[in-house]
Amino acid sequence: CDRIFDWAHAQGLKVRFHVAAWGDWNPDWMVDTPPAQKAALLERTVEVALAHYADHPALLYVDVVNEAVCDDVVFTPDKQNCGNTEAAGLLKGGPGISSWYPDVPNYIDLAFHTARRVLAGRPEVKLVYNDYNFESQQDPVDRNKAERVYEFVAAAVARGVPIDVIGLQAHLSAFHAGSGIVGGLLFRQWLAGVPPQLKRFADLGLEVHFTELDVGCNFPTLPCPPSVPLIADSGDEHQADVYAGLLEACLQEPACTVFQMWGSTDRYSWRDGSWTLDGGGTGDESKNQRAHIFDAESFAPKESAWALARTLQGLRS
Repeated sequence: CDRIFDWAHAQGLKVRFHVAAWGDWNPDWMVDTPPAQKAALLERTVEVALAHYADHPALLYVDVVNEAVCDDVVFTPDKQNCGNTEAAGLLKGGPGISSWYPDVPNYIDLAFHTARRVLAGRPEVKLVYNDYNFESQQDPVDRNKAERVYEFVAAAVARGVPIDVIGLQAHLSAFHAGSGIVGGLLFRQWLAGVPPQLKRFADLGLEVHFTELDVGCNFPTLPCPPSVPLIADSGDEHQADVYAGLLEACLQEPACTVFQMWGSTDRYSWRDGSWTLDGGGTGDESKNQRAHIFDAESFAPKESAWALARTLQGLRS
């Protein structure tokens, strides 16, 4: 990470630190820490990580907490974790789901307050809550995630948790354009539901960021559907419509200040078929989703890149 920070500074670029406190994907020794010791462990983890970069001039954003709100994804049992603990609420919790909750009930507040204390000398550095599947108020995959994230963040802001930014990951599919059979049946209103979602977070006084945008041929980890004309939901033009539609929504919302992708080329991608929900790899080329705006062969711009350029120029047809 030090090399990345130094390189970015030398190029006149800024860096987003990702991530100070994550509910899962933590090492076993952290997961297995006795519950009574976890609050101190979390606080120390955030302190050490952020103190190392607190004075680095490239630091601009810190994803303090990532993916804390629970899921109720209709087709993925592993992503149905709302209400699975005695302390059930809006947050993911329990063994194998969260390293911190419910053992540290206030872990999000603790992480943000610790981050702000460590970065007290850098008030320009913005603190981010980051999550997925809540980008639109019209999402049939997890119908209430948009409301759950808003409810949690609004309550946190009201009680003084120093959240500056809401981060919308936006790991999406070409279906989200609302075209073709699958897109038309499930996602016809999805893009229309994005602007009001951005606005209500802006009304909380938060900046709004798209933080991890990529648009695959299918949902992450699934193979591309067959190229049959009647169900051709996943073509380049639909991918481009999603990219451009989100950029339009961001440009129309003054509080939307960052439009960031989770990679730019299909050559280097977490959606190349080598990643699965359990963290294992498949190497399955049929699951290479080609989710980015430049191709893998020669880094040539795809239709999505041109659609973004037209949108920025105000010339999108």
